[in-house]
Amino acid sequence: MLRPVVLVCFFLSGFSGLLYEVLWLRMLILIFGSTTLAVSTVLTSFMGGLALGSFLFGRFMERKKDPLFYYGLLEGIVGLYALSIPWLFSALVPAYRMIWEAFHPNFFGFTLMQFLLVTLVLVVPTTCMGATLPILSKWAVEREATLGVTIGRLYALNTFGAVLGTALSGFFLLPLLGVTRTLIIAVTVNILVSVIVLVLNRRTAPYQLEAAEKKGPTPTAAAEGKGFQPIKIGAVRAVVFGIALSGFVSMIYEVAWSRTLSLLVDSSVYGFSIMLTTFLVGIALGSYVFSRRTDTLRHPVMAWGWLQIGIGILAFLCLLLFQELPYGYLLLYRVLGQSVNWLLAGKFLLAFCIMLAPTLCMGALFPLTIRIYGSDLGRVSRLVGNIYTVNTIGCILGSFTGGFFLIPLLGIRNTLLLGMTLNLLMGLVVLSLATVPRPAWKWVPVPTVLSVLLLILIFPPAWKAPLMVSGIYIYAHHFPNTTRKELLEMYDPKQEPLLYYKEGHTCTISVHRSQRTGAIYMKSNGKVEASSKGDMPTQVLVGQIPMLLAPRMDEVLVVGMGSGVTVGSVTPFPARKITVVELEQAVIEASRYFDFVNNRPLEDPRLRLQIADARNYLLVTPDRFDVIISEPSNPWMAGVANVFTREFFRLGYEKLKPEGVFCQWLQLYKISPESFKTVMTTFQAVFPYVYVFKPQEKDLVMVGFKQKPEPSRRRIAERMHREAVLRDLRRVGVEDLEDLLSRFVMGPEEVRQVIRGGRLNTDDNALIEFSTPKTLFAETEDLNEQILEPYRRPAEHYFHE
Repeated sequence: MLRPVVLVCFFLSGFSGLLYEVLWLRMLILIFGSTTLAVSTVLTSFMGGLALGSFLFGRFMERKKDPLFYYGLLEGIVGLYALSIPWLFSALVPAYRMIWEAFHPNFFGFTLMQFLLVTLVLVVPTTCMGATLPILSKWAVEREATLGVTIGRLYALNTFGAVLGTALSGFFLLPLLGVTRTLIIAVTVNILVSVIVLVLNRRTAPYQLEAAEKKGPTPTAAAEGKGFQPIKIGAVRAVVFGIALSGFVSMIYEVAWSRTLSLLVDSSVYGFSIMLTTFLVGIALGSYVFSRRTDTLRHPVMAWGWLQIGIGILAFLCLLLFQELPYGYLLLYRVLGQSVNWLLAGKFLLAFCIMLAPTLCMGALFPLTIRIYGSDLGRVSRLVGNIYTVNTIGCILGSFTGGFFLIPLLGIRNTLLLGMTLNLLMGLVVLSLATVPRPAWKWVPVPTVLSVLLLILIFPPAWKAPLMVSGIYIYAHHFPNTTRKELLEMYDPKQEPLLYYKEGHTCTISVHRSQRTGAIYMKSNGKVEASSKGDMPTQVLVGQIPMLLAPRMDEVLVVGMGSGVTVGSVTPFPARKITVVELEQAVIEASRYFDFVNNRPLEDPRLRLQIADARNYLLVTPDRFDVIISEPSNPWMAGVANVFTREFFRLGYEKLKPEGVFCQWLQLYKISPESFKTVMTTFQAVFPYVYVFKPQEKDLVMVGFKQKPEPSRRRIAERMHREAVLRDLRRVGVEDLEDLLSRFVMGPEEVRQVIRGGRLNTDDNALIEFSTPKTLFAETEDLNEQILEPYRRPAEHYFHE
């Protein structure tokens, strides 16, 4: 009988392991950036370590008799090593800067060096983590007849721990405790598990396993005499290859489903937690439930093949359901209202409806593969290690290929269709190799699979792009009584023509033309980011104001391309070089549709484009700037909050020349007064001299100076009198200096009074990242105005002749 204490420890191992994955990914993104390549490189290093540990220790444990000792020892190593990870990551920065300068123009060289750098740090703990399943499998298997059920339940238990780690980290630990204290919890869990297991091992009789001393049957033999059909060597090989392919396809699904849910359900940090939790719940449940039947199946290979076909068919049904998600979310919103917690529960419900059935089948594959692959108890650690390794290698390839190649090249829908096709064909191949009582049964699935494939090819599921990027999860309050039919008609491609649509590496970008106003607007994951009418005052003045105030303007950096209007408002000034850092290539392409209002900045010879993460670029570039302009998306969008932290502003401060200025956009709407105050507090903590302007009703522009400035009305007026500058200003209602200064709100003295009692937003506490998604439907503009109103100051107080 499995000892309950050890099982609880293995559950906690899954919990802490997922915490580490989340925490280390967050930390490394701040160094390497949030590009798809950087994230894929980190995940490849992490999962590669798991595969390595499983492979090596699966063989190592064949010769060892005390698996509990090694399990406890490895858990302790992980915990102690994890304590040093923050310092090791900090030590990576100088090395990464050197690698960037030497290799970044060379894509493959830079990627390889980045991978090696991450692997150097993560190889020890991830190898130890990957070793735990084969080690405990050796301890847990008591008799051959329970091989499948025992391994299946171990795998399920560890995955349930990962479910808890995902849910707690995303919804409770990180929002409440921050990164450092969450890391301490993970380390404490590891050390506790290590101590408990090592103590238990000392009090336990020496490890014994019937049949461990004698060589059992080969992996290609069935347990004859126990009701099992013999398994052909070809079928075993096909299943082993299939479990690798299954890992590949499952990660394709995970990436594609994550991208789809970010379009339709939630594009904040909570959206990813919802997706991953749901995915892991299905895997864990499938493994646990199906493992009970694994050892009694007369035809396990046949069952394996049908599971693959089932995954393909269920994934196809999921794709059909995606078109119903916008209206499904609308119904949830009407029932649940704007309650944050209830809406999160509703989003979980939608995710479960989409993902649970296919992931149940995915989870069932692992214990069944173990049962097919081996029956030699003396080599159980090797058997489990081999299967876990090949499955993880498939996951690595799927994660990297799905996000970096397949979705940008094929699109989300076709990527999912490719995954379904691979599932169906793999199932068909395995079924053809299965040993069945009646050979004619082999051909039963053929018409089913071919019919489904034919259906996919001739009638692929609809993917109504306007509906998919409707942003219902943001704008649900705009559709109080809209019926399903009306919603579909409203976003019919004929009624809502798309000028541009691209599923890029990091997000989905679209450009639309309003049928009512004729305005052009750009969306990212369904959220409007820029427009040719309503957003123009802010887009223009975010570029103009810092250029008018800066003592010098030779070198300019703009964070985010957007519509290109802000960059275009910089081009009328005599800057020597203008660098634009944009994360998503599709945004650059989409900005072309705004050429009629953005001064065509892409045609300016001074412009230098960097497709990169802005924070990562500031970390590694040796350049210094006179002006840095940051106008990112709203901070509730996943990943955006990283450019609202003290550490990001500090990077900007360090990359400015002595008289440099940093311009930061800040919204007044859909952000709580506490969060609004937090952003101002954080900005002022880095830049001691902050001037605040209000380009239009719902936006602020904060301009921070490194040194105490001497704002000169005369200098500003002279710069405004340049014909191209004045022409640019006039289109947003600024005719002269007085019009510009009428938008002034306050200076350094008043800012210091406003931020009293405000909290700092740091990489560690991530206050803005986790708080702003909760005010998505809140009307906070007036509340934030009330914070500013008592401290307004006339421009004359600061701007002299």
